Amino acid sequence: MKSRLIYLLIILIILIIIAYSLGTYCVIPARSQTVTNMCIIVREIKTYHRKYNQLPLSLNDIALENCCRKDYYGKNIIYKIHDNRIYLISYGKDGKKGGSNDCKDIVCYWYPMLEEKLSPYFLNEIELKKLGDY
Repeated sequence: MKSRLIYLLIILIILIIIAYSLGTYCVIPARSQTVTNMCIIVREIKTYHRKYNQLPLSLNDIALENCCRKDYYGKNIIYKIHDNRIYLISYGKDGKKGGSNDCKDIVCYWYPMLEEKLSPYFLNEIELKKLGDY
């Protein structure tokens, strides 16, 4: 009887540890975290654009926490302005243009003159090829 009670107590402790671990451990996929950070950056750029009627020259001009300036892999998200469009670029895990899986590029663009109320747009592989040098 006593050994059975100890056995049940050990099982209960193990289950509590497992339940706690599952409840506090959350994995966010790399692409999702990077896209989320890019959307936060676009939101802040929109705020800056409404306030000053121009695009910021760099990400340093807008209020962002450091974690939002980086992609999932800790690399800075690249900010470019071309033809009054902003481009936010992550070259993925390897930090090089092109690639697949975790090394796949994520390119977001937003055109404030036409799309003030629209969300940023993420380019697919075909659109990236048409874009050329980004």
